Amino acid sequence: MQNKKALIILVACSMLFAASVVSLTDGDEVSATSPIVITDSAGHQITLNAPAEHVVTMGFAFTLTVMDLGGTDKIVGYDHYSTYVYNGDERMQVLEGIAMLGTGYNSDKASLISGLAQLVEDGKFVKDTDVVFLNNFSSTLATGAVYDNLVAEGYNVICLGAKTYEQSIAVVEAISDAIGLDSSGSVSNMITARDTVVENIASIAEEDRPRAMYISVTGGTIKVYNSGLAVSLIETCGATNAGSNGTSVTSYSSDTSAIIQANADVVFLDGNYDGSEYDFKEEFSLPSSFKVYKLNKDWNNPCPGMAAGLEAVYIQLYDAPLYDDDGSFISENGALIAASILTLTVIIAVAVVLVRRH
Repeated sequence: MQNKKALIILVACSMLFAASVVSLTDGDEVSATSPIVITDSAGHQITLNAPAEHVVTMGFAFTLTVMDLGGTDKIVGYDHYSTYVYNGDERMQVLEGIAMLGTGYNSDKASLISGLAQLVEDGKFVKDTDVVFLNNFSSTLATGAVYDNLVAEGYNVICLGAKTYEQSIAVVEAISDAIGLDSSGSVSNMITARDTVVENIASIAEEDRPRAMYISVTGGTIKVYNSGLAVSLIETCGATNAGSNGTSVTSYSSDTSAIIQANADVVFLDGNYDGSEYDFKEEFSLPSSFKVYKLNKDWNNPCPGMAAGLEAVYIQLYDAPLYDDDGSFISENGALIAASILTLTVIIAVAVVLVRRH
């Protein structure tokens, strides 16, 4: 009988330990015990009494982010650019059958406004509690444009956009806060990748850092970028943007000779290029030794995938892994493991005392 009681106590303590570990690792849902206040990329402040149960995502990056955070089931409407038919991204196939509400551009606002009204009428979207994620384009935010129209109709609208990696983290955080989810630890992954890069390059002298450039190809014309998310990945990694022409324009047209003369250690190619790095070099008669790396489409969007993009850019620039231990579970969860060991030690001590008493 005494052994049976001891066994019961040990099992109970084991269950307590398991529960403590789950509480430390489970990020499926962010509980909200007080109003959620979000400041969007346009400076608007939106207050929600609880995480949104349903969302409309008017932007490929926002759709990807909601899905990555674990909120696919919350999406009741999305935009043309998030459709599988448009971008060929197989992940988007899961959204087939959900309302497609146009492009999100002001010129196409009638489609969004009427589509939202239909969702409300069908009981699939509640104005007071649900959220519309919209791009913060100047045309969207102009007086009397789509943002004003939606707010006047009583919708919760969160305008989002980013030009840097840092701003992209803020976009993902805002979406996570709005839906109360981050099952994949997307925000912490983005922050960890950034912090690791900063730590790794801290000891590298300025003159020893690599040179890189980001280019895209449209209709056979090469565009070189002064700024943007892909350039931000390069600069976050401590590299010099060899393609910068010193002007404030986002991009400018260029030719093969100018790209060669820029003397970049790596040329990063837009993921929308219809072909491989080798196809690109052949099309523009670049030397076979020229180092070109094609980025994934996700990596030029303010979404969780940028963390993988930052790591890939770092690896190409420095020819070394970002994480010394390849991002092992132990390295990424050191604090968690230490806390778990401490918790287990306390539980075992309590169990021993209880067993002795019985």
